[in-house]
Parts: sequence; C-alpha cells; structure tokens
Amino acid sequence: MVEQRDGNEVWKLAPLRKNIYSLRDLRKVVHAANERYPAFIAAIDDPDAGLKAIDKVAQPVREDGRSCRGFNLFLSDDYHLFLMLARGEWCISGFRAVVLGAHLPWLAPTRCSWLLKRLRTHGFIKKVGRRYKYYLTRMGRRVLVTALDIRESVALPALCEARA
Repeated sequence: MVEQRDGNEVWKLAPLRKNIYSLRDLRKVVHAANERYPAFIAAIDDPDAGLKAIDKVAQPVREDGRSCRGFNLFLSDDYHLFLMLARGEWCISGFRAVVLGAHLPWLAPTRCSWLLKRLRTHGFIKKVGRRYKYYLTRMGRRVLVTALDIRESVALPALCEARA
C-alpha cells in the first residue's frame, strides 16, 4: 500500500528502503519468494511418468466387457487427433464432438462419438457434468506433450537420417 501526496492509498510496487524499519516487509517478500521456489520444483514432472502414461494409453483397455484399442502416434488418424487436442483453446473452454468433427472433417459424427468414448476410457479426457464438453485430464496433457515431443524431436529425425 502506497500513500499518495493527496492522501489516497494505492496498491502498487514500491522500492523497500534499506533500513531496519523495513525488515518486516522485506521478510514477507523473501518468504513469499522462498515459498514459490519449492512450488516450482514440485511442479516439474518426472520424465518417466510421461513415458509410463504413453505406455498406458497405447495398451488396449476393457470396460464393461468391451475392449477399446490403444492409441498409436504413428497412425495418421491418431496423430491428427492428438494435434487437434493440443490446441490451447480447449484448455479454456473445453471441446465437443461437433468441434472434433469440424477439425477432423473426414470423420463421421458416429466416429467422433466413438473417439470421445475411446479417449474417456483411457482416461485421456474427462466430461464436464451435465454438458457435452470435455477437457484433457492431467495425465492426458502429460501424454499429449510427451508423445508429440517424442514424435517430432526423436522419431521423425531418426527416420529421416536412416532414409538418407
């Protein structure tokens, strides 16, 4: 809180004076900085967790006696689906089957519903209650980023080198 010359109090950043009277305020600032650092370190994911999650999504899953095949990033349909899900706008407002069909025009509406069911079965997306909107789960975001990174930065360059 900074008090202006006309008597108004305004919230803004102000430099701390370097004297003994500002130690209380300095302690608050330093303590907040010290709390942010461990929070940042805790937010860093273990790279093995992403690889384990990719392996989990690649395996077939059984639900209610029915089998649902896994995802293969080297198949064109699965790759384009992952690219569509990687768009940042879906983190804000979610996505629906209609949007999925609009961005992947070769899919029939029944196929879009089937893909959503497949993504939900694998734990990749979650449904917003009483709506037809879906969001990526934490595991889904981790798998998406790791899988696309592996494909773009490891697998494709290695295949191009082997070809040359």
